[in-house]
Amino acid sequence: MDEPPAAFRVASDKDALMSTPSGDSQHTMVTANSYADNARSEWHGALIEETSAFRSDVELFYNLHTLVWDPKLGQTLDSRNDATTSTVDWHSSHVPELHLTNHLRFADGTDADLEQRAVAASTVPRC
Repeated sequence: MDEPPAAFRVASDKDALMSTPSGDSQHTMVTANSYADNARSEWHGALIEETSAFRSDVELFYNLHTLVWDPKLGQTLDSRNDATTSTVDWHSSHVPELHLTNHLRFADGTDADLEQRAVAASTVPRC
């Protein structure tokens, strides 16, 4: 079966890729993506999208959505779907750490920044 040609060419749609440090099982990978600058998407938030063991038969989880709930308004916002802006960054080549920030706006006009940090670990998940 032949796959049709892609409508666009990009090397990867991920904003950050990281794996566990050398010596700590280099076979665990985490990716994150911000949709804020993607014209093909209606979303503007960022999230951790994939964690895997670099094998097609092992996927630890996919699309880690973080929800923020305001009990006074009775409103729940999703980090990817409801953010007005977002950023993804990584820090340090020695300790692979992702930094995700989602700016959220509630129905009453109040704003909130959801900041998340994630570190890849081969034995214990840390978020």
